[in-house]
Amino acid sequence: MDANKKAESWQDKAEDKLQDLKATATEWADKVEDKLEELKDKAEDKFEELRDKAEELGADLKEKASDLWNKVVDKFDGDDAPKKEETK
Repeated sequence: MDANKKAESWQDKAEDKLQDLKATATEWADKVEDKLEELKDKAEDKFEELRDKAEELGADLKEKASDLWNKVVDKFDGDDAPKKEETK
């Protein structure tokens, strides 16, 4: 086998390997893309879950703050002040 034929053979083998690598890289890229999409979906679901929980906690906090405010106002208005017994 002369040098040109050897070089062509190596070039053919290198091109075959390059095609194999391209196919493998494409396959990995597809898997990574699928995994990223899956993670994105999970993150969106978790975000929605946390947003809903935050809204519930916010509503609960608002209600408790309102109740506390009403108690404070009642105290200042004397509605809840202890009554002194009148002496005769």
